[in-house]
Amino acid sequence: MIDAAEKIVRYTAGMDKTAFLADEKTQHAVIRNLEIVREAARRILDEHPEFAARHGEVPWKKIYAMRNRLTHGYLEVNIDVVWETIGKSLPELQGHARQILGRDPGAEPSPEPK
Repeated sequence: MIDAAEKIVRYTAGMDKTAFLADEKTQHAVIRNLEIVREAARRILDEHPEFAARHGEVPWKKIYAMRNRLTHGYLEVNIDVVWETIGKSLPELQGHARQILGRDPGAEPSPEPK
């Protein structure tokens, strides 16, 4: 989750909305990493509910529900919402992650591959 958020920041560094909207490759890379963030939140909720409860300041369900805001119907992505997510929600998520890791190094659960 943290790695995916950091990739999004790297991919969009120095970009404004106009540049982002014109760069299809960056859009796809960002969307993929937002999917990873969302899936990580789902797995934390499903497989590590005690961790999610201990860190209730993180809006796990909101992160998981992000797909509903990003997409309109099947496979139609709202790029404006993606850009808004990068600017508003992602910094909040990164702040929560830093706080958790600062209090509890190694705290991010690593779900076992299935």
